[in-house]
Amino acid sequence: MNEKERSGVASQPCSENATPEPTPQLKAEFVGLRDDDLVTTREQIRSESYEIVVSEDASMKPPDVENQINNARLRNFRDRYEVEFLALLRTCEFEYGFDSLADAFVETRLRESTFVTMHWIGLLFFEHLDDPAVTIGILRVLAHLKYEQACPLGISIAIAATRLPNHEVQECGIRAFENWGTPDSLEVLEGLTFSEAWLQEYVNQVVEDLRSQLVASHAG
Repeated sequence: MNEKERSGVASQPCSENATPEPTPQLKAEFVGLRDDDLVTTREQIRSESYEIVVSEDASMKPPDVENQINNARLRNFRDRYEVEFLALLRTCEFEYGFDSLADAFVETRLRESTFVTMHWIGLLFFEHLDDPAVTIGILRVLAHLKYEQACPLGISIAIAATRLPNHEVQECGIRAFENWGTPDSLEVLEGLTFSEAWLQEYVNQVVEDLRSQLVASHAG
C-alpha cells in the first residue's frame, strides 16, 4: 500500500509544461549507478554550463540564442528563489500525506515553468549530495508530484538517491517510487538491492504491494 492509500491524500514532447516519458535507456543507466558515478555527475554539473530547452519552437532560433535564453531563465530562478528554497528544505516539517511549505513553493515555481523548475531542482540535488537535509527535502517534494511532472529528472534523482550512503536518503528514494506507483516505478524497484536488511525488506514489501496494485488495476 502506498503513501496516498495510507493517508487518504494525495509520451509527449518536452515543452514549457510537459516532460517526456522515461526511456528504457534512462532507467538502465541510473539503476546501475555507482557511488563514483554520482561524484562524477556532481562535478560535471558544477563545472559545465547547464543548458535546458524550454521553448516549443526552439528550432526557429539559433542554438546560441536559445541557450542564452535558457541559461538566463535558470539564473533568474537561482537568484530569486534559491536561498528561500534551501531554507525551506532545511527547516520544513515534512509529514507524509500532507503538503509542506516547500511543496507549495515548488508548485508555484512549476506554474512559472515546469521545465526550468525541474532542472533547477536537479542542480540543487546534485550540488548538495553531502547535505541530507536538502536531498531528503527534495525527495519529499518530488514524491508529492505526479509522475508525469517528475519525469524524467525527478525519476533520475530518486534512483540516484537509492545509491547514496545515507539510509534515510535511500528510504526517501524508495518511497518516491512507492508513491508514484507506476509500472516504471515497479521496474526500477525490482532492480534495487541493499546491504541493510531493513531497507531490503522495505523495498521487497513495496515491490510486492505495487505488483498487486498494478495487477488489480489491469484486471479492473
